[in-house]
Amino acid sequence: AAEQTLSSWSVLRAHGNMTGATNLQVADHFRSSALNHKFGWAICMSFGPGLGMEGLLLRVPSPLRMSSCLVTQPNQSIVTSWSPSGRNPCYGGQSTSRNSSVLSRSYPTSVWPANIFGITSSWPSKDSQYNQLTLAAALIKQKCLSSAAAENVWRSFKTSCVKMRGLSLGLDEMYTTPSTGEETDQLNDRIQSRLFEMLERAALGALKEWGADVSSLTHVVFGTATSGGAPSHEVSIIERLKLPSTVQRVSIDHMGAVGSHRAMALASQIACASGSHRILVVYGDAGVALGTCMDDEPSKEDIEQASLLADGAAAAVIGAAPRHGEQALYEVHAWKSHIIHNSRNLMSLTRTKLGVELSEHKSVPAEVGTAMSALSDSMLLQNQVSIKQCAVLLHPSSKRSLETIHQKLGIDPEQTTASWMALEDHGDVGGSSSLQMLDWLRKAHLSTQFPWALGLSYGPGLTIEGTLLKLVARGTTALPTPVQFVPNLGPPCVFSMKSSWPPAHFRHKQADILEALLSQTNLSEEDKVFAESVYKGTQVKERGLCLPLEELYTRPASTEAEQAQLKQVGESLFAMLLEAANGALLEWGGERSSITHLVFGSLSNMNTPGHDLDLALHLNFPSSVERVCVDHMGCLGGFRVLALASQLAAVNPKNRVLVVYGDVSVFLGTMLPLVPNKLDLMSVSLFADGAAACVVGTVPLDHEHVVYEVHAAKSELLAKSRGDMYMKSLSDGSVENVVTPRVPIFIGKNVERFVEGLLDKSGVQVSDCAFLCHPGGKTILETVEKKLGLAAEQTLS
Repeated sequence: AAEQTLSSWSVLRAHGNMTGATNLQVADHFRSSALNHKFGWAICMSFGPGLGMEGLLLRVPSPLRMSSCLVTQPNQSIVTSWSPSGRNPCYGGQSTSRNSSVLSRSYPTSVWPANIFGITSSWPSKDSQYNQLTLAAALIKQKCLSSAAAENVWRSFKTSCVKMRGLSLGLDEMYTTPSTGEETDQLNDRIQSRLFEMLERAALGALKEWGADVSSLTHVVFGTATSGGAPSHEVSIIERLKLPSTVQRVSIDHMGAVGSHRAMALASQIACASGSHRILVVYGDAGVALGTCMDDEPSKEDIEQASLLADGAAAAVIGAAPRHGEQALYEVHAWKSHIIHNSRNLMSLTRTKLGVELSEHKSVPAEVGTAMSALSDSMLLQNQVSIKQCAVLLHPSSKRSLETIHQKLGIDPEQTTASWMALEDHGDVGGSSSLQMLDWLRKAHLSTQFPWALGLSYGPGLTIEGTLLKLVARGTTALPTPVQFVPNLGPPCVFSMKSSWPPAHFRHKQADILEALLSQTNLSEEDKVFAESVYKGTQVKERGLCLPLEELYTRPASTEAEQAQLKQVGESLFAMLLEAANGALLEWGGERSSITHLVFGSLSNMNTPGHDLDLALHLNFPSSVERVCVDHMGCLGGFRVLALASQLAAVNPKNRVLVVYGDVSVFLGTMLPLVPNKLDLMSVSLFADGAAACVVGTVPLDHEHVVYEVHAAKSELLAKSRGDMYMKSLSDGSVENVVTPRVPIFIGKNVERFVEGLLDKSGVQVSDCAFLCHPGGKTILETVEKKLGLAAEQTLS
């Protein structure tokens, strides 16, 4: 029985805890070990901020076991006859699995189309709605601007076409930079609290319009570009709205204004993977943060952005195969992504200690308009829809961008009414604008004139997203599309895996890391004794940390030194991500042009665009690759993104998904509080830097070797544990990384029931399974072994 958790112990001892990447590294270690031939199944479990648990049931194909364990063989004649049209992302065929009782739990049938059953918009409360000219006067006063600068402000604000905007701060503090770190942290907390209020109102409204019992909700897809820490707001939404603790959640970030289109497309594909899925999409941003971090002498670009950005949120419920009582408002017929090459530096969003900074080159609208014209032509042609039939929902980023893109598309003014209304009434509220315009359109008289909605947005990168929807709400003339149920051929498969770590000169012995801690920090004698006990008790032998030993626990001496360190560590992270991705692609053996999705996860991705876009560019992926950037999920993120990739693969046998997850934890040491407490010392004793990648798909082709089959996925939030595991970045650069001693207790109380649920109706026994458990520490692994009746691994000398 000790062998069942051997891979988890091996990774812990050799590398430490690399957050979500460790999940995939444990699975990579197991498939390369001799035990891979002994166990026919593997249970994956990880634990992370929330406190949440993630689980997967994997089948381990091996030629050394009986033939009933061989991988499912596809019907090649059906595969080769399938042709993607853009209209129907589903695929037909008959399963030839020899284990249908288990396969029936793993996305047996795809369904099309996806539907939006409820949608609601939300903005700041009435006392936080401001006239545009009132905001201009506040900016001039609070920044003490010169006459010339004030004239520029009046001109920008008056010509913006914005009349009112919601901003979640008092007028007297809108453009005032806090004077201390403590004030900055308090301000950020208030902004996040107001953002959550909008998110909650939007979610409640969408669920109410949907009208079904929330217990049937299976997923929550949350998105933002202005939140930080782990977990993000989706956990509070689940708790406050009393949603099932077992919903599978995804937190999307670093995608800018295209984020809600990405969230809609992601939710639509999850919905098409199974008719039982019902997904709550919640998206929101707080543009008010831009004003509080503005320079005292703002540039022309700063002023223009300050005249546009606002706060807002929106939510929608998405599913396929409408049930009794569900009324579809829209059908989601197509989605499309595009990366505009050679435009990487034309637009960016950077997070600072004080908030966010947005940069956009004046050439962006023209670049975007040309690309949007080609993308919309392609999508409409595939779906046999004329653009004249569409209300065109352009992201309302500015008057200039709307006019330029409108001209490039060659459409009538009435088709973009929703975009102009959104800009005038609310300003640019980021990604949630897309959902808010859909909410407005289905209530407007235009819904009978235009039976289709074409949503188009752009974001840093430059990247653009398009979504084609059919209006089918009551009062419209369009008839609902007949529901198509199509059996899938077999389970999602992992075709390759690759782990990566920092180079040899950044791999430090645990004893040397402890010595660096003791010499570089001013610990009391009591804390030194505690630190020595904790470091030696981890059983970690070596950790990769992307800094020299002499810098591990030393704060940079200047801002310049801090920026240089951030750059160096960021480059080291990207090198690990690229190594893992290239290794997984090489083992997979397919053409990179056939990669359809890139699912990227990290807690260390600060800017927009992030490493997901850079990976797509460096790996020479198609410009149409669908990116999903996952953040705020911590140590459970690796298995969560693998489950997500499996659902994307289940929708279409030609989908090939590259999953990449990586983190750098080295900054936990450089940004330790000046007087670290015992929880701080525990966190820096275990965490390390690393990355991992894998390729996921269904229906293996001749060159594809199956490493694992994914047969079930499970999530759970543990009640009353919200404060026992979380991470929060503070304005002074330090990180609150809290993992209390109660975490193993929570896991111990719930792990048996969690595993039973994962194995339910599968016919698989615990004794059949290797346990690929996230090595979050010696105590957690020992707790899992004890509660599940596994023999505890003996401590090696």
